[in-house]
Amino acid sequence: MPLMIPNKADGGSLDTPVVLLIFNRPDFAEVVFRAIAQARPKRLFVFADGPRTPEEVALCAETRAVIKVDWPCDLAMDVSDVNLGCRERSTSAFDRVFAETESAILLDDDCVPDPTFFRFCEEMLDRYRDDERVMSITGANYLGRWKGGWRSPSYHFSYFGSPWGWASWRRAWEHFDNTMQAWKHPTTKPWLREVLGNDEMYQFQARRFDLVSGDRHSWDVAWLFTKILDAGLTIVPAVNLIRNIGCLGGNSLPATHAVANMPTSPMAFPLCHPTAVAVDRAYDLRHVRRIVGGFK
Repeated sequence: MPLMIPNKADGGSLDTPVVLLIFNRPDFAEVVFRAIAQARPKRLFVFADGPRTPEEVALCAETRAVIKVDWPCDLAMDVSDVNLGCRERSTSAFDRVFAETESAILLDDDCVPDPTFFRFCEEMLDRYRDDERVMSITGANYLGRWKGGWRSPSYHFSYFGSPWGWASWRRAWEHFDNTMQAWKHPTTKPWLREVLGNDEMYQFQARRFDLVSGDRHSWDVAWLFTKILDAGLTIVPAVNLIRNIGCLGGNSLPATHAVANMPTSPMAFPLCHPTAVAVDRAYDLRHVRRIVGGFK
C-alpha cells in the first residue's frame, strides 16, 4: 500500500518518525524544531546530550525547553544526565530509534531543512524500502544543484552523502559498526578502492577513515564506511534541501567553508525518478572536490 503524502496546507501530518538531536545550542535547536513542527510528525524522538561542564547545565536545560509539541504527536524525550559525546549520543540514539521503528528521518540541531525535505525523504523511504542496494537518503547536496532541470531526475545515487539531514531504514542501520573494525582487515582497502573506482576519491576517504577509526567524536564517517564497505548507495536530491547553520567551530567544517550555511531550494513534485539504480561517479568526484576545495 503506497504511503499517503500529507498536504501541509490541509493540516496533514508526517507518518514517518522524525529524530532530533540536541545539546547546548537553544537558538539553533529552536530553528530546527520549528521546521519539524511545520511537518507535524506523528512520532518524534528527541535525544539530548548532557553538559560537559557546570557552565553548560543552564544551556542544556534551555535547549531542552525549546521542545514544545502542540500538535497530535507521540513524543519520546531521551535526556542524558552525563555528557556522552557526539559519537556515543548519536549512535545510541539511532540504535534505539531503529529498534523501535522500521524507518526514520534524522536531524541534528543545526541542520535546517527546506519544508519539502520531509516529503522527499518519505517518498524515497517508501520507494526503496526493500531495495538493499540503497542504504540511506540525504537532504544535503554540497553542489547546490546537480543535473536538476525540466525532465531531469529529481535525485541521483552516490557512495557518499552528507549526514546533514538524512533518513534510513532498520535493515541498513543493522550493518553499522561503530568501531570500524573492518578497516584494519588487509582486504578492506583494496575492496574500497575497487568500489570507488577512482584513486583521488579513495585517497580522500582513506585519510578520513584512518583519522576517525580511533576517534570517539565522529559517528558519520563510521556510517559512511559501513555503507561503502557494502557498496551501499545514498540517495542525493538534485537540489540542496538542508542549510547547516552550525559551522561555527563546533562543527567539522569552518564557517567559511563553501558548503557551510548553503541556501536551500525546494524540491519539485511529482518526482522524476532515475532510469537505473546506479552510482553517479561524476557527482561523487565533484562532491569530494567540493569538500577539499571549499576551505577558504
